Amino acid sequence: MTRLTPAGATTSGPVDPRTTGLATLAELLEDSLTGLGSVAALRRDLEALIEMFQPFGSRPALLLVDIDGFAEHNAGLGRERADRVLVAVGERLATTLPPGSAAYRSGGDEFAGLVPAISTVEAVEAAGRLRQALSRPLPAGDREVAVTVSVAVVMLGQRRRVDALFRDADVTMFRAKAEGGDRVDVYNWEVDSWSTTRKRDLARSEREVEDLRHQNRVLAEALTLDLPTGLPNAIAFEADHEQADSWRRRSGEPYSVLRVCVDGRGSDPAFMGPEGVEALEQVALAVRDTVRRSDRAYLLGPGDLAVLLRSSATKEAVLAAERVRCGVAQRAVGYPGAPGRVLTVTVAAIEAGFRHSHTGDVLAEVERLLGDAVQAGGDRIVWPH
Repeated sequence: MTRLTPAGATTSGPVDPRTTGLATLAELLEDSLTGLGSVAALRRDLEALIEMFQPFGSRPALLLVDIDGFAEHNAGLGRERADRVLVAVGERLATTLPPGSAAYRSGGDEFAGLVPAISTVEAVEAAGRLRQALSRPLPAGDREVAVTVSVAVVMLGQRRRVDALFRDADVTMFRAKAEGGDRVDVYNWEVDSWSTTRKRDLARSEREVEDLRHQNRVLAEALTLDLPTGLPNAIAFEADHEQADSWRRRSGEPYSVLRVCVDGRGSDPAFMGPEGVEALEQVALAVRDTVRRSDRAYLLGPGDLAVLLRSSATKEAVLAAERVRCGVAQRAVGYPGAPGRVLTVTVAAIEAGFRHSHTGDVLAEVERLLGDAVQAGGDRIVWPH
């Protein structure tokens, strides 16, 4: 549905063809496709009538007519046939309106009729006849097309500005469309009340949608976070690793991966108890606090961590691995069930991309490096030489 007021239209002042680009004033006031009056002509005629009638008794009526779902017809018929439908609507509109009425094409698929002074009941009856007439098949070149229309009825006399009349017509049409179209709706105070309620309902719906989006974000974050430590988990690491590798392929910027393993946690049952779980969480926090702000640490499992190092080649990765190992040592987390002993970590570092075709190749090599280092006694850093 298109608005009656065109962009840039003015409500007063003479029209100068030299500034509009039109040859004559007559061309401005006539729709070039249907030969009906244009929206400028409708505005002119409304301005002439608007002060002449009081808000009671017989008075002119503005009938706004909108073809339901014309965009689909336009797409299916093609431009030429669709234009023929619009011409046919204009012709049927002009011949169906009460005697003395004027017909206009006020937008792409929107028409209007300005009916002489009648009662509100008569205006609604005229709108009903118009809806029925336009529902009969219309010629479209080599075929006929059936359409439905919605009609909004606005009685003159209560408004003193054309824009206010157009606003009333638009709101009434919006309600007709919201109720399913193919109907006649008449403007009254209930339309304003309905419009206000509708806006409130839409605002409430928007708030509810935003609340749901927030809840979804919270849930998505919860699925990718280890709650005790606040570190992202293996799901987040996999997604971020793919993203980092994609950026490396596009930009050529290197990145590196660290794998961190708490020494002894794979074979010692002491890590299964509360003291062991607490110790592993403390190590995870030590790793988190050691990495740079631009990097990110992940908890893949108890005592098993990874770090993505942005813009880092092998040299930077090795230095980062040493910082992680020293950071854990400085935290001096007690080994569960072994007073006086502290936990240590083994760290494997690898620059991604220089000999890897896929992210899986990177992870496979860093896992192999880590496994070899753990077998060799742990508490060290390793990298490809």
